[in-house]
Amino acid sequence: MYVTVSGEASVDIHMSNMIMLTFDLVMTEDQFFGEQLTSNLAIFFDIPPEKIRVVNVIPEDSVTERKKRAIDPGHIVVQIEIGGTPTLSINDTVTDGLSVEELNVLRDEIIDAAQTGELSAELGLPYSAVYVSVPLPDPDDPAWADIAADVEEDGIEIKLPAAFSLYTQPTSVLEGKKMDDIQVQLVNSDGELVSQFGNNNWVATVELETPPGLESSILYGGSMSAPIVNGWANFSDLIVSTPGSGYKLKFYASSPLNMTHIKGFTDSFDVERREMDAVITIPSTLTESESFDVKVELMEKGTNTPFSYNDWQSMSFSVFVSLNSVVNYTDGELVVSSTNWDVVDSNDGTSLITNLALSRMNGYVLDILVKSAPDASYGFTTISSPVVVYPAGYTVVNVFISEEVTLAFADSSSVDSTNLPYFEITLFNHLLHTYDNVSVAAVNCTEGLECKFTVGGAVDTVGDVILSLRESVEQETAAIMFDGSKYSVNEISVEGESTEETTVPAVAEDPNALPLWVIIVIACCAAVVIILIIIAVIVAKMKAGNSKVNDSSRSITPFFLEENMTYIGAPPTSTKLPQLEPRKADLERINESGMIILS
Repeated sequence: MYVTVSGEASVDIHMSNMIMLTFDLVMTEDQFFGEQLTSNLAIFFDIPPEKIRVVNVIPEDSVTERKKRAIDPGHIVVQIEIGGTPTLSINDTVTDGLSVEELNVLRDEIIDAAQTGELSAELGLPYSAVYVSVPLPDPDDPAWADIAADVEEDGIEIKLPAAFSLYTQPTSVLEGKKMDDIQVQLVNSDGELVSQFGNNNWVATVELETPPGLESSILYGGSMSAPIVNGWANFSDLIVSTPGSGYKLKFYASSPLNMTHIKGFTDSFDVERREMDAVITIPSTLTESESFDVKVELMEKGTNTPFSYNDWQSMSFSVFVSLNSVVNYTDGELVVSSTNWDVVDSNDGTSLITNLALSRMNGYVLDILVKSAPDASYGFTTISSPVVVYPAGYTVVNVFISEEVTLAFADSSSVDSTNLPYFEITLFNHLLHTYDNVSVAAVNCTEGLECKFTVGGAVDTVGDVILSLRESVEQETAAIMFDGSKYSVNEISVEGESTEETTVPAVAEDPNALPLWVIIVIACCAAVVIILIIIAVIVAKMKAGNSKVNDSSRSITPFFLEENMTYIGAPPTSTKLPQLEPRKADLERINESGMIILS
């Protein structure tokens, strides 16, 4: 109501505390019955009927003056005033009014009842919107300074919760592992956030909807209920127990009433199975029959975090250690003093198998079997890193040179990637037992069964090994036994080059070696001495009356191959004398005589 005051006479204005309640009712003006509405409101809120008055009914073909809001077809707007009874005279006193505090409590009750749907049920009137005004302070209340000048006559709209909208969705969900936080919004039918409430504390609750066949799966971990603050609810640390596809999370309003009709769902999501792996701690080198321990630590596959199964499933794990049966060992075995298995500690996910030993010089691989119970499907098998066992008291080979050798095997497609590590160890064992006084390392085979490794040691020893390997390939005797089958080598190359002729590779110059000119002087002196000896022998024979030397029966002093010479300092870079190129047949006699006889 607007009042225009003019003239010089004083005017007394008497105010009555009240609030304005406005309904957007889904009905026509002819269907509306005002007395029934006020009576039902009085009963529901326990207010005397005379304090509730219908002050305005706006039909559907009108527009509210203040809000300029068009009324939907088939709707009417009803404005109701709640407060003390108005007086008809200036001399009358307002009695039985409602205080500002009482009106604020009533306003919150109206908001609660409207948002929960109780108000619509009690009134028997369907409404699409409810507005309630804020009670104005008493005239002498300083709070007037905070009152906005444009307070809406109809009041503030009470947004009615209709559903939950998912602000975040579950992503990358793993069984037994906390999923990322999920945030939901409480919205009305227009998708607008409902952020204002009355006295009630609104709470959202989450439930797991399982796909067929996974009804036993559970949701646990964090809290299943979360308070709705300013229209938002946040759920953290939720865990799904069982892997599967087609899961959904359902959210509903569990307080102030169990309003399951106010709900929302996540998109369908999958829960991936958690894969396990193990970190194996084992010595890389041992001596024959030396005692050692194997430590196994369960981990989440793809991460470096310990695998914690006690948080999500009542399961136990145990670890068994055995000698891998695919690798070809030479009379080698795993010696177990006490036991070859252990139960995994549920606190840190580790197990320790002690007092094991390996009997003979070989490269070994151990199988690590992890068993799970009662669900055996979580068990898995892995292997240890290679363990090289040497005889007791062995000495390390001094590596003066190192050459990379490549062997290409004929049956290249019969060993898959899973068995390649075992093939590598088998090849290593063959080389280890075939060649002495060299170091074999870095054995690496590709799926095409092209295996590379390095041979290190003294110059002559490495040369002998390479020569032996070449000859065995040429004679088609180079082969190893693996997993019950024979694998032959059909090609060999050294440092990436395949040649028919074996040379001992050059080594870096030793800084302590004698200078070249000293070696030349020594060699010249030795030659002079040899010539003088030969001359002396010839002269002596001539004096003794020996006959002349027949040219057809003379022999040439043998010349030792440089591979068999003892070098002073570093050996020369060239390992052959061109004028004494050995013939192929002569090579067969190198190991016995160390010389080549030219005829």
